Amino acid sequence: MSIDPRIRIITLLVFGAAVSMGTPAGVVVGASLLGCGYILFAPASLAQAWRMTVRMRWIFASIVIFYFWFTPGHSLGSEYTAWLPTWEGVMQGSLRVFALVLMIFAVSLLIQATSRDDLLAAILWMARPLRWIGLDPQRFSVRLLLVLDAVPRIQAMMPRLKPGTIPLRERIEEIGIGTQRVFTSVIDDAERQPLISLQVKPMRRLPWFQWAIPVVVVAAFVVARSIDKLG
Repeated sequence: MSIDPRIRIITLLVFGAAVSMGTPAGVVVGASLLGCGYILFAPASLAQAWRMTVRMRWIFASIVIFYFWFTPGHSLGSEYTAWLPTWEGVMQGSLRVFALVLMIFAVSLLIQATSRDDLLAAILWMARPLRWIGLDPQRFSVRLLLVLDAVPRIQAMMPRLKPGTIPLRERIEEIGIGTQRVFTSVIDDAERQPLISLQVKPMRRLPWFQWAIPVVVVAAFVVARSIDKLG
């Protein structure tokens, strides 16, 4: 059975909202649901999801520093090791990092398991309320899809810093030169890209029984929330 792309996006939004709460049971439930999704739909996309996660390492580092050392609570050490993070900070920071990792893997699963035409049709269908605020849902959908399509090419243009220890000033200069080269390469690549035509598939009526998928996801996280409260 093929899951409608609109149901996939709605399920992703529900999943993201629930995981962002950062509760222990919620993270476990989210990881379990995501594991089932990869087994059923896109087992080969784990490598790409991992590469996306590695690129977010500096964001993870900032979350760890902010939560571990700036969250009030009981220190992990004694009075002679006050520099250690707090227990509450370690718990909250770890949950936030795990939640963000789950979201990255969930987005990667959606992109890998759904064709571009299906994504465009689903996004266009969901963007229809934008007309109420004066935005064109077709332009919004096409631009969003083109951005998603261009990200892998831009990532391939990103230079890798040379391994080893080099002075901070030289590293900053290297980053600046690399950024300038990437910007130039992106402009050149955009000018060389041929014009493409996007086919918007006519959306059939949404199968009512597929609404059970996001409902099951909501129910699973409600149970997880209840477990957290009991704990």
